[in-house]
Amino acid sequence: NLIEMAKLLKQKGIEFKILIAGEGPLEKSLRQLATDYGVENLVIFLGFVNNVKTFMDNIDVFVLPSIWEGFGYVLVEAMACGKPVVAFNTSSNPEIVVNQETGFLVNPMDINAFTEKVEFLGCDPDLSKSFGLAGRKRVEDLFELENNQKKVESLLRRLVNAELKSDRL
Repeated sequence: NLIEMAKLLKQKGIEFKILIAGEGPLEKSLRQLATDYGVENLVIFLGFVNNVKTFMDNIDVFVLPSIWEGFGYVLVEAMACGKPVVAFNTSSNPEIVVNQETGFLVNPMDINAFTEKVEFLGCDPDLSKSFGLAGRKRVEDLFELENNQKKVESLLRRLVNAELKSDRL
């Protein structure tokens, strides 16, 4: 999907670079597909990335073209770094990304809409910044350890207090 998106962006005459972090069994076929589509100089395969923050600092928009994610941890990482995101509206992604607030969620396999949303964010730095800030706040509110510890402590206190009250009755 990402290589297909690169092909569509190139056909539209849009300047871009795609950085792909990670390695795996699909890398060779993805490299070949990039060559077949004539985007091999626009798609950079970084391999395994040790420093995710540095990677995130070097991108404008984070895209997750996966059809399925158990939990989109990498979406949380991107949002924590203040990046707007584009992902498919599938599996756990809607629990993480608020569509049109922290990024865009697109119907699965609609690569044209996916590409349009990436292009839209690339052309609107104010919206990208707004989505990035909203994403960072969402991560702080929902996923940071300290905030979650406070929520758990509060819940446990309420449960203990409720139990004590019922014992008195």
